Amino acid sequence: MSRARSFSKLINKDNYATYRGSDSVTDISAVSLPQGTLNFRNKIINGDMRISQRNSSNQVTPPTNGDTTQTNNYPVDRWFIQNSSGSATIFGQQVTDVPNGNFQHSVKISTTTAINTTQAQQLNFQQRIEGYNVADFGFGSTSAKSMTFSFYVKSNVLGNYGFIIHNGNVCFVSKYEITTEDVWKKVTINLTPQTSYALSNSTNGTGLYINFDLGCGSDFESNNEGWQTGDFKRPINCIKWANNTNATFYITGVQLEEGTVPTPFEHRPYGTELALCQRYYFQNENQYMYFSARNLDNEMAATIPFPVEMRVTPLITKVSDPAGFTFTWNKVCKTCVSGGGTAPSNGYTDVCGVIQASGEL
Repeated sequence: MSRARSFSKLINKDNYATYRGSDSVTDISAVSLPQGTLNFRNKIINGDMRISQRNSSNQVTPPTNGDTTQTNNYPVDRWFIQNSSGSATIFGQQVTDVPNGNFQHSVKISTTTAINTTQAQQLNFQQRIEGYNVADFGFGSTSAKSMTFSFYVKSNVLGNYGFIIHNGNVCFVSKYEITTEDVWKKVTINLTPQTSYALSNSTNGTGLYINFDLGCGSDFESNNEGWQTGDFKRPINCIKWANNTNATFYITGVQLEEGTVPTPFEHRPYGTELALCQRYYFQNENQYMYFSARNLDNEMAATIPFPVEMRVTPLITKVSDPAGFTFTWNKVCKTCVSGGGTAPSNGYTDVCGVIQASGEL
């Protein structure tokens, strides 16, 4: 029997193969691989926290009213801090503290003073996943798939932490424990198939969202774990991380994939990961062109093409105009934005300004 045929017989019910043996090659011991392609198995975008278009490595202070649309919510792309505590003493930042040489960045969340949330207030670290990207999990059908969630985390606050995956008003409630202060730990959480409830959105809206609790109030606590109906953010008997002065929380290597066995973190090419992020947010880097001004009135027109088609027609924010210009961006679609304005004089062709285009979930 050929090695390929022998290997194929080891595929198990979860579509994973395990090969242990030498057979004239270097030993592969206890290696488990998903059947089929290994590309794009991670449903999380920017799980290694390396893309940060808005804020680079600058520290951000999220708004205190729970608003999730502002630039300061996002320490890195696709990940935001939801803060409705009324306190401005929680911060987020892209840093280079990592668990091992396979990563370059993590997100650090910190407090300077203790934040005591009331029962209706929230503190969360979240990513919302587009429905198109998780429709293949088969929610609400007899063919719904098992999922595995894994990540690296460390904190100077010990105890049980809440973790939730939301599918509309149905969520998977779980917890994980940090037992050693300031030491990176890999956490793996297995999610059973969800056969009863269809995906809340299977197109370009929010299909699932991932929620790391940082100290939500009692209104968001669940008495049970596993799949259940309700808007929960944490199980009972978990710590409130933010209720500590000078608390720190680091996270990277976040992966959500099909199956019951966690595979190594999927490191996609930088350009690929950037393009995935730009579907939801794009900030031009002074690289667009205004067309030449008309001779008599110095009127100009310009179009900025987006690097990828965005999820929806984005909200455009003008950050800056070139010196002496007044420009209005008033024609927007999923692939570009156009507008017009007045130049200081005729003849301008290559001049720069900055806009932000947001199509976040």
